[in-house]
Amino acid sequence: MNCLPLKSLASYGEKLGAIALFLLRKRKRIALGNLHLALGKEKSQEEIERICRDSFRNIGKDILEISRCLSFEETYFKMLVKLEGKEHLDDALREGNGAIALTAHLGNFALMNVRLVNEGYPLSLVARDPENPKVAKMITSYRDAVGIESIPDKPRMACAS
Repeated sequence: MNCLPLKSLASYGEKLGAIALFLLRKRKRIALGNLHLALGKEKSQEEIERICRDSFRNIGKDILEISRCLSFEETYFKMLVKLEGKEHLDDALREGNGAIALTAHLGNFALMNVRLVNEGYPLSLVARDPENPKVAKMITSYRDAVGIESIPDKPRMACAS
């Protein structure tokens, strides 16, 4: 990944996602089933298939961007990840009690976390590791490398304390 030019990451990532859509048939079936549950009354079959395809392509792009984020120059990172409303976070932190932020798995939310850490904000996140131990270890090592503390989601009471 490190040999790819930064300007090409999105394009190569989208191609990676398209290949994954073709190879990961079980995941594609699950995604299409979920999209039918959520949008089946509003969207046509063609629209649902396009959303699925676009989602896989976006995930591929996100994976390549996150794999290279440690080598991003500050200006590139700031162009890629926009922060809006940071003053609200600063106001909450000035009160001395910390802050809890909620986000959805929309866009490259992982890069948002890295951007916040790069801006000097301490960050911990509640995370559920993937079932594959090798993937879980890789994700944890990336979080550690950028300075994000991982809080395991289980056991629940330990997570909440």
